[in-house]
Amino acid sequence: MKLKLCAALLSLPVWASAQAQTPAVSEVPQVPAPAALTAALGPVFGSAQSQQGGSDAWFFAKPGRPLPAGTMVKTEAGSYCLIFFSDGTKLRLGPKSNLRLTELSAQKAEVALGSGRLEAWVKKRESAEFQAQTPLFTAALPEGSFAADILSPTSATLDIFTGDPKVQDSLGKSQTVSPGQRVELDAKTGASTPAPLPSGALRPEEPSLAGPAKPAGAKEPAAVPPAPAPQKPVVKAKPAVPAVAKSTQTAQPAPAKPEATPGKAKPAEPPAPAKSAQSELDSQL
Repeated sequence: MKLKLCAALLSLPVWASAQAQTPAVSEVPQVPAPAALTAALGPVFGSAQSQQGGSDAWFFAKPGRPLPAGTMVKTEAGSYCLIFFSDGTKLRLGPKSNLRLTELSAQKAEVALGSGRLEAWVKKRESAEFQAQTPLFTAALPEGSFAADILSPTSATLDIFTGDPKVQDSLGKSQTVSPGQRVELDAKTGASTPAPLPSGALRPEEPSLAGPAKPAGAKEPAAVPPAPAPQKPVVKAKPAVPAVAKSTQTAQPAPAKPEATPGKAKPAEPPAPAKSAQSELDSQL
């Protein structure tokens, strides 16, 4: 009995040491799930509108307005607007453009550019990527900056400034584009071979949270003149009847009747000759 008790006492420190080295299951640090991605409107230059998913109503864009998934944003001619994501990603929508935020999740941010120009500065997130869709191509990248221009329903360009996005055209062809390259896309022939950016290609500077919404060198939108105040209708006067011009010729007086010469009587008519008594007697016989 004493031997068993001594053995138990000798093994106690070893067991206690093993227990101290083994962490409890409840003490294992839990990896927090990535936060859901959110987006909101930034500064607006000119005129822009937004439409919530499932609604037909358009609202004028105001900085700070939340943009949940499904929201569409559009700009007018000469206008720009910024869109900020909670992970630090920034988008600038150019004039006469429309964009839909199709997905905002912890794993993916996806937008669809229907027309116009989109400039993007994508920030890196763990196990997440940014994807931009257009009618002619889809570009996906975890981090970088690019500019997409839809020139027409059948033509577009994609300029890459930083990052190595994977681009897939409408024909299903995929390729990786390096920084400083441009890809031209056509509805019939698909994507061209990447080529160096043209010398005149615009390299937009990343905006701050306070703006500006427009890129450097952007022209001011033309001011719309105010509508003229209504005026009373002007009653047109009837045209005056032109006066008959007087003749420059002097009217000739009518010829006067000859006046009778004083002291001279008008000659009397001679009396009818009297019949003789003999002639009357002869006419009776």
